[in-house]
Amino acid sequence: MVIHAFAGIRVCVCVLILNAIIKLWKKAVIDLPTLIIFLVVAIGSVFTSISPVFYVIGAAVAGIIIQNIRAKSAKGGKN
Repeated sequence: MVIHAFAGIRVCVCVLILNAIIKLWKKAVIDLPTLIIFLVVAIGSVFTSISPVFYVIGAAVAGIIIQNIRAKSAKGGKN
């Protein structure tokens, strides 16, 4: 019975993780650049053994660069 209980718990945990992913997706992936960042991190984490810390830092740097580019283009390139 314990084995079956743990199997049921495993399924519930998977559903909870999937639910969290869907909620994060709706809030975080809002345009093409964020989709690209997501895909790079997802593919990189599946196929490499790089620490997740580096993915977080890289995504943050990419987000900052994208925001700076958007701010400069909104100003019309004036400095």
